[in-house]
Amino acid sequence: MTDGSRVTVHAATIEYPGLVRELTSRVQVGVAFKADEEPTPPFPGVYTAVWDTGATETCITKTLADTLALEQVGMCMSHGVTGAAECRTFLISLLLPNGIAVPEIEVSDCEDNIGCDILIGMDIIGMGDFAVSNHGHTAFTFRVPSVQTINFVTQKPNQFEAHSVKIGRNAPCPCGSGKKYKHCHGR
Repeated sequence: MTDGSRVTVHAATIEYPGLVRELTSRVQVGVAFKADEEPTPPFPGVYTAVWDTGATETCITKTLADTLALEQVGMCMSHGVTGAAECRTFLISLLLPNGIAVPEIEVSDCEDNIGCDILIGMDIIGMGDFAVSNHGHTAFTFRVPSVQTINFVTQKPNQFEAHSVKIGRNAPCPCGSGKKYKHCHGR
């Protein structure tokens, strides 16, 4: 920032013991509060969230919305893999891992058969930086606000360990160019 003000960055990393195909975490859901207010009443429970980069918006199950007795603020059309559905909308606040607070966000409700209580969509993921790694085990990290571009292509080679995996000269180049390794990075 050019005005000399400081921005507080909040971050969390979730690690799994092996490789996983679904990114989950525990979150707390509560009634909406403004960014400059303390959350009242306190977040009533801990719920399972799936971080879904394929979801445009965040949604909570109908059961969770009813359990928390959330006040409906509107209706919307939700479009998913099973088609379109009319959904109720609510204002909530979220407490993500490591105390990352997301105050007053509008979410829709969804069916209960999604395997979790809440889907964290790109409306929240897009507030900051998000990266996934699978080096022997899966880990994902999230920080808000965004402070820099994460770019593995331009990252200096000495910033990570070299791998001892032998790449065949006629194998596709791991850089994704579509060329054979011997005509690309294997020169």
